Amino acid sequence: MRSIAAGYATGHVDCWDAAFDVAERELGGERAPLVVAHVAALVRRIRRHRDLVCLPSSCNRLSADERSILTVIVGGQDDAQLQQAGAHLGLDWRGMSAVAMAIRSAANADPVVTLSAGE
Repeated sequence: MRSIAAGYATGHVDCWDAAFDVAERELGGERAPLVVAHVAALVRRIRRHRDLVCLPSSCNRLSADERSILTVIVGGQDDAQLQQAGAHLGLDWRGMSAVAMAIRSAANADPVVTLSAGE
């Protein structure tokens, strides 16, 4: 997520490559592109409404925005927590929920199904 946000902020392709490298290492080569695309869609959606605050990739702490995005992606503990995270990010409930489900689905998808679904 930090690399994607940095890519939008700087316009440097190296940031996007770093995002793909992390996703490929953590999820495997088949799932990584779809997850990066969905996370990029979430970052883009937030950036339409306001600037996104992300800390450098070397930092072991999270900004409030990063915490909210992670809450959205992992599903939070309850609906109230998700709604609070969405409100912090400027996302409506439906938009936030749809993007979060797409990210979780891509991360857990069967690579064959994921690749054939677009055909």
